[in-house]
Amino acid sequence: MTAADTTKFPKSMTTLGVVLAVVGAALVFMFAGAPGSDAFWKAFYAGWITWTGISLGCLGMLILHHLVRGRWAEPVLRIWEAGGGAFMMGVSLVMWAVITFGGGAEVLYAGWWTESVRAADPVLISKSWFLNQNAFILGSIGYYAIFILLGSVLTNLLKKEEKNPDKKICRKRTQIAGPGLVVFLLAATGAYTHWAMSLDAHWFSTIYAIWLLVGGAISALSLGIWIMCSQSNKLPYKEILNEDLMRDLSHMLLTVTLLWTYFTLSQYLIIWSGNMPEFTSYYLNRAHGKWGFYGQGRLVLQFFLPFLALLNPAWKRNPKSLKWIAIVAFFAQLCNWLYVAGPSLYPGTGHHAFPEMGLRLVTQNLAGGFLLVGGIWVLVFAQLVKKAPLLTQAHPSGLEEAPALEEAPNHA
Repeated sequence: MTAADTTKFPKSMTTLGVVLAVVGAALVFMFAGAPGSDAFWKAFYAGWITWTGISLGCLGMLILHHLVRGRWAEPVLRIWEAGGGAFMMGVSLVMWAVITFGGGAEVLYAGWWTESVRAADPVLISKSWFLNQNAFILGSIGYYAIFILLGSVLTNLLKKEEKNPDKKICRKRTQIAGPGLVVFLLAATGAYTHWAMSLDAHWFSTIYAIWLLVGGAISALSLGIWIMCSQSNKLPYKEILNEDLMRDLSHMLLTVTLLWTYFTLSQYLIIWSGNMPEFTSYYLNRAHGKWGFYGQGRLVLQFFLPFLALLNPAWKRNPKSLKWIAIVAFFAQLCNWLYVAGPSLYPGTGHHAFPEMGLRLVTQNLAGGFLLVGGIWVLVFAQLVKKAPLLTQAHPSGLEEAPALEEAPNHA
């Protein structure tokens, strides 16, 4: 093995992270102004919630792997550890603290943040047990504590098993991951309800949180596949990458894509059939002007293109074609976050009465936030992924009852 044959993608991602952060900061200051302005907090929030969603997707897939221990996750497990592990969630926590205690929460959650606003609204009075500052702060600290604890415990157990192969450690990972997955889903539901859904204080959906979580799983899978396939001719991926492995990962990506589409359609149909103003406001705010065209375009990017491409057996077994499928899926999820956050942060921007230049400026401002926080995320990710070997075994202790490669998708 020579240095030329070994992947150097962490070094490339370090450079990319710096470039993204600089470009994002320039866009934010150009279109939002000085830090502390309303537009600045909205841009920073859009970036934070987007990349935190990607981290939660990585953490969810990490927990799922430790539950089923399928070999299909071996080439992407380190990517999920770096993207959703304890340190990355700690970085997200710091950004949350900046928003919450720096004055951003008063801007973002103006519809319910103060007692006087809640007291004047009968709907908010009934939600005040959950939508209040203390519940938001204490709940968020609790959510992050769960995320950090799960990521830290499972990652450390795997590293311990790698150094000292022991079947008891392997079983312990599974025993923790089972209830841990349930706790993770409950915590993520509370987190998305507080952090994202409460931007529209009156509106709620029971599908909302799991819908965003499945989108995060798509981001995690597509990011792992993207890196793996782009480095398919480099060590260590060159040694492990084969048609069966690419097929299994592409099947997983197809599964979560279909699941995301199911939740998207279900949420829309339930609200459409109920036709109640309290619930239809979410889609009405996204149906006018260019937001309507944007919503239709995102369905093409997020469902039709990946779905049709992943039905092609030859493309699923070819690293070059699978790489581009993963790239489309990853950036489609970034676009979805703009659709989720944009109309809630700037209500009415898509309406025919709102100047289209206003919508363009909003998009440019939020894109700056995506790039700024994304650059920080990529930079941290690049440093974390270098700390451990890029490949690991699904069960280093050689536990016989671990699922075989061909059985892994069924277990998942």
